[in-house]
Amino acid sequence: LEMFGIETLNVAFDVITANPAEDYRSFFDDKLTDAIIQLAGSSNIDTRLKAIEILGFSGDEKVVKDLLKLIVVNGIDTRKMIVEAIVKINPQSLATLKEFLQSTEASFEQKCTALDCIGRSSSKERFDIIKEFLKSEDETLPRITLDAIHSDFSPVPVNEIIELIQSSVPEIRSSAAAAMGRLKDEAFINVLMKQLKDPDPVVQEAVDDALIKIGEIHEIPLLAPYLDSFSKSERKTAFEYFGVHHPETISKKFIEGLQDPSVDIRVISFKAIANLKIATLELIKNGFSDPVDTVQVQAVRTIKSLPITTDVIQFLQQFLSASLSERLKVELIQVLAGLEGINVVDSILPLLQDDSSWVKIEAVEYLKVHGDSNIVSKLEGYLD
Repeated sequence: LEMFGIETLNVAFDVITANPAEDYRSFFDDKLTDAIIQLAGSSNIDTRLKAIEILGFSGDEKVVKDLLKLIVVNGIDTRKMIVEAIVKINPQSLATLKEFLQSTEASFEQKCTALDCIGRSSSKERFDIIKEFLKSEDETLPRITLDAIHSDFSPVPVNEIIELIQSSVPEIRSSAAAAMGRLKDEAFINVLMKQLKDPDPVVQEAVDDALIKIGEIHEIPLLAPYLDSFSKSERKTAFEYFGVHHPETISKKFIEGLQDPSVDIRVISFKAIANLKIATLELIKNGFSDPVDTVQVQAVRTIKSLPITTDVIQFLQQFLSASLSERLKVELIQVLAGLEGINVVDSILPLLQDDSSWVKIEAVEYLKVHGDSNIVSKLEGYLD
């Protein structure tokens, strides 16, 4: 390194990264480490990144402080590489990282990096340090501490995070919700539900995302109705209106919601009963009679959740021959085209003479999927 510098570093980097599972700690002494640290401060980005990565293989906890000082040199941000190097070193004493957090001279980037490393550490100290800084009176530290809590962090500081989602600072509330989503702990559901009414739209979105992540990972029956087909605004409305209850209780509420004065609630209720697979032909028939076409359309889409019986087929055939709006006909044809085990070709053929080109096009698309050679001669009449 003293004679050839960068050229030697390049060769060492190639050897080490080609054999990353090897233990290289015995090769590093203070003199070698100091030489690599000097190269880690190089203005050449390639040299700098290689030197930082090599230091990660040193296993030397003493270089942690030097690495944190190199976060931004000559305008080059190497935070990601520094975090990876420190995590690889895996310091069992987190005293150096904690010193940076308490220092008035450390930059915001250095504090973020130190916390990120603590959050990823396997040291037993990390829980107490994270817990301590979550309670900091400094507005900045709790937020970046929340951001440093990764999905595998354990034990989960449930009470501290719940307290922070009620902070007067929107950025802290948003970070708390995001941390809840990463941790996916069911203990957060109720407090997230209450926070859906947060006045800040950024926090609302973080809360919604967290609820969905928790619901998806645990397949929680209470959250299942909200996970499929709902837009974010619909989920927020549904959570606020219906809440989270026992599946049997909430099923009853969703069915009652089909008669609600609010169009949004009626649409959401149809989506929910479809997701829960509790729709009945009678409920769908009532939806078809709704005075608002948006609700009618959602009732049509709910057909996909029904078991296909003779009664269902007969009803659909009758409905296709009724006087329907253009949009409802199109939706119904599209739904029927996607259903297996149901053939209503004879009811679709008359729609080739519909006044709406859109309806006729969808009818042809249906026949392409479900038709057979018997309809070819009928289709030929429309080639002009």
